Amino acid sequence: MATTHADDPGRCPEPLSTPDDFMGGFCAFNFTSGPAAGSFCWDRQPDYSAYRESSFGHGILEVKNETYALWKWHRNQDLYQGAVGDEIYIVREPERCLLKSSIAAYF
Repeated sequence: MATTHADDPGRCPEPLSTPDDFMGGFCAFNFTSGPAAGSFCWDRQPDYSAYRESSFGHGILEVKNETYALWKWHRNQDLYQGAVGDEIYIVREPERCLLKSSIAAYF
């Protein structure tokens, strides 16, 4: 199965053609270093990246608030479109941080 990705040559969308209402109607240039420096998309898969197979699926990280984030993994080849294969909540627990905690913690 051939799947196109944004880092395939010629596949990167133009920032002005992909407005994001949440960001005020524009997409920011957010890559400042590496192969994508000064670009909207990477032009190649990073050296540290593992082999990418589209049937493995994709993940979405939703930051809910300053305490909670939700990670969802979707199988691309699933019988039910939009079905979540796995999901977890990531919970920030600043009281467990040893650098700022006045209580000693042992693990």
